[in-house]
Amino acid sequence: MRLNDFSPTNFGGTFTFSGGFAPLLNGNNEIVQDNSGNPVLISITSLERYRRTLLFQGRADLRALGGGATQFSIAGGIPKPE
Repeated sequence: MRLNDFSPTNFGGTFTFSGGFAPLLNGNNEIVQDNSGNPVLISITSLERYRRTLLFQGRADLRALGGGATQFSIAGGIPKPE
């Protein structure tokens, strides 16, 4: 018996954005600090994390601003062309 199966699913990869804690941003997208100079942390949604990723893309402090994917997965191997 021979099994011949292929699946090109996820060969481009999948980014996942999850909610969590991140610094509060003001109207100019700058970090709000408390009286001690520490960032004020708030709970953000996955959509807000994605928004921050697009807004701050290319910046070295992207993660400190609450952006960045929380997970990346990709399938390996060679997908059979259709």
